[in-house]
Amino acid sequence: GGSNALATASRLGLLAEIVTRARHMLSQGAQEIEALLTHLVTEQKNIESLRHSLEKELSEAEQSDADLKNRLRQVEEERRKIIKETRDQIVREAAELQMKIREAATELRKEKSRERIEQAKKALAEAQEQLNTETWQARPAVEIDEKEAEAGSITAGDTVWLKDAGVRATVLSVSEERGLVEVHAGKVQMTLRLDSVEKRIPSTGAVKTGGALIRRGMRKSRVPLELDLRGKRADEVEPVLEDYLNEASLCGLSQVRV
Repeated sequence: GGSNALATASRLGLLAEIVTRARHMLSQGAQEIEALLTHLVTEQKNIESLRHSLEKELSEAEQSDADLKNRLRQVEEERRKIIKETRDQIVREAAELQMKIREAATELRKEKSRERIEQAKKALAEAQEQLNTETWQARPAVEIDEKEAEAGSITAGDTVWLKDAGVRATVLSVSEERGLVEVHAGKVQMTLRLDSVEKRIPSTGAVKTGGALIRRGMRKSRVPLELDLRGKRADEVEPVLEDYLNEASLCGLSQVRV
């Protein structure tokens, strides 16, 4: 556009000196403009390169953020898995410990029951041995006549008559709640039902002497030869076994099976 204007001015008669100077100035401005344009293009390329770099860094940052979130999610899943496995293991160990405790308690009850059974068998053997002595087979040839006491409660120290065995005994203790009485006869100590004894007091009559020995036979056995304790709890075994052995001893059984 500038060259065409100068050509038109020259044709219209403008001084050649002015046209030449203008043409020189126009050439210098064009060079400056060219240099400016080149600089702008270079800056534009730099800006474009910088923009690409920023976009790349942004993309990498977004990818890193996604990777970090994914890793955090994996860590959280692993943490929950570890917590669950640890809790399950603790529950299993607690269950095993509870089972061991129950087994140990069961074994202790069994040992205690076996010990009581052995003690009861030993007591039964001693009682049977005592039953075969004269203390239980006959009353003394010289004895004080007795009569049944008037109605009243039996207390420790009273003399009682064992209805089934036919002998006298001394009361050691009474449990009215359970309906049991603990007595001592000869060298034997046993627990009986209250209704199986009678309270006796010495009468004021004369002393009988010279009489023959009076033997009273043991009652016929109404006790089974075998006691089944299966299915009973440890706290149920003792009173059942104790009553059974007392009944067996009173019936004169030499052997029983428990």
